[in-house]
Amino acid sequence: LFPNENTEKKIFNYSFTNINPKISKYSFTVLKSNNNFTNFKLSWVPSENLIISTNYINDNKSKNSSLSENNFFYCINFTLLLKENIYSGFSINTIKFDNTYNTLKWVEYFFDKKFNFKNTINFNFGLSYLYRENDSFFKTNIYLNKEIYYNFIISFGYEGLTSISRNKIYIGINYLL
Repeated sequence: LFPNENTEKKIFNYSFTNINPKISKYSFTVLKSNNNFTNFKLSWVPSENLIISTNYINDNKSKNSSLSENNFFYCINFTLLLKENIYSGFSINTIKFDNTYNTLKWVEYFFDKKFNFKNTINFNFGLSYLYRENDSFFKTNIYLNKEIYYNFIISFGYEGLTSISRNKIYIGINYLL
């Protein structure tokens, strides 16, 4: 249905880092990227070493534009705390296209390491492997966040694909419930 390179680009556009602050039982995150996507993420920490989160992505392009996408993206992430500040998990991702295309599904396996710099800024480094039928590729991410006010965290991130020259930068705000 899609050439491999276009599939990688499409999946990468809808793929954001899986790291969230693990301070609160619930958190709500909004990330805005340079590719005009806004990611809304809700996370739940039911135990000390398990995080479950879901995503919804909106494409912010003008609905009157021919570039506008009429897609519905959703995913669910399961993250485990393996050791102190080392996280690993997987996510199941789906884009439901309008009537022109079929549904695109993929699985992402990820590994993230969290560092704290002078108890002020959290720094996360991650590596992900994304897989879909005959397509697979690696993605790296760097994610910085800082609590700016009680329960409000501001974040900055970078993600890049290793197989093609593709990257994105995003900023976000996270509210801990």
